[in-house]
Amino acid sequence: MTVEDMAQRVQDAINVRRVFGEPHTSDGVTVIPVASVRAGAGGGSGTDPDDGSSGEGGGFGGSARPIGAYVIQDGRVSWRPAVDVNRLIVWASVVLLTFILLVSRVQRTRLTHRKAAGGTTATDATVVAPAANGAAGNHRRRSRAPRRPGRRRRAARRASLG
Repeated sequence: MTVEDMAQRVQDAINVRRVFGEPHTSDGVTVIPVASVRAGAGGGSGTDPDDGSSGEGGGFGGSARPIGAYVIQDGRVSWRPAVDVNRLIVWASVVLLTFILLVSRVQRTRLTHRKAAGGTTATDATVVAPAANGAAGNHRRRSRAPRRPGRRRRAARRASLG
């Protein structure tokens, strides 16, 4: 097969019938299926300078997937997209995995900053036993690390020093 023959076959393979299917009519409703078609081709020829032999070669590949259909009913045209459930599942999984990784990264960063600043973490805190008189709801968390002054107290201290 020569490169010209291959080019002719590519032209025959890629035409409007690959994108728009044959119309189907039933009960006054006409449906025209539509697809997304992608194709690629390559070829070449050459001659060996030593012995004068020549050769040609090439290849062609393509894919098509349905994207929807035009529906003609009572003189009105409407578009009905095709839903690719597999593609939806893959993208939903990618988004969910990205969200989980992002949340874990943010939590890890917060924990690192909290430890570096001398704040408390869940492993640093202990629960104080309830009062001896049996009062319910008197549980509170006591921190082993010293508490840092709040934002307002730090700002007031800076103002008084400066």
